[in-house]
Amino acid sequence: MKRIYTAIKKRKADGVVDAHCSWGYNPAAALAYADVLWGGEQRHHLAKTWAKDGYVAGELRLNMFRTEFMGRQLGVATETLNDRLGPERKVAVTSLLHDIPVRPCE
Repeated sequence: MKRIYTAIKKRKADGVVDAHCSWGYNPAAALAYADVLWGGEQRHHLAKTWAKDGYVAGELRLNMFRTEFMGRQLGVATETLNDRLGPERKVAVTSLLHDIPVRPCE
């Protein structure tokens, strides 16, 4: 990750290194050299428990969302991937409430 970060920043100082967390990662290794973290796919198991409206709000409660996506504990800005959490607009309601952008997956 450090080599990727160095290569990107040398070529273009304002280039962005995205880290993608689809299941697990080592924050010390991966996020120390990232500008943005994508998250949400690690919650794929919730797709089986979606409410009738197709959104996981009942399972992904606000305290869980804030812990994972606010970026305070990791120090890296986070973007929410909606493909495993439900329809983009419904995910955006929760995500944008916290000023966290939604990265569309469709």
